[in-house]
Amino acid sequence: MSGTARELARSPVADAPIHRRAFRSVDEFVVEAFKAARRIGRGDGAELAASLRAAGLRCGASLLAAAAAGPRASAGLAGTLRDGRAALLEARYALYVARRLGMLDLRSYRGLADRQDAALRDLEGLIRASASDDPG
Repeated sequence: MSGTARELARSPVADAPIHRRAFRSVDEFVVEAFKAARRIGRGDGAELAASLRAAGLRCGASLLAAAAAGPRASAGLAGTLRDGRAALLEARYALYVARRLGMLDLRSYRGLADRQDAALRDLEGLIRASASDDPG
């Protein structure tokens, strides 16, 4: 993780191993998705690439917002994390369409899908942990 990513990941909640793992896997996916968006964005893929970038940024921003909320933000925390999960799934569809249109080769698609699956698993773990902390 870069120095900037380490700085962004620092917060009371970010000290929890599950949050660090989720941030790291989401960050790795988003960086790779941005690299893929450069390839996808050529020709007719500009809108698709923009959608992929936006979804990745929304997911990362949701994760950081949840971290900044603190360890006992309860219901709002779980909702924010679910928004991040929805953004990751939106990015998955953008990748799928790019693959179907021949803008992304199979190897790149599978690599991105694997990174995204890891990010989704870690985010799901964080959602479950935040839901179990929810007193309501």
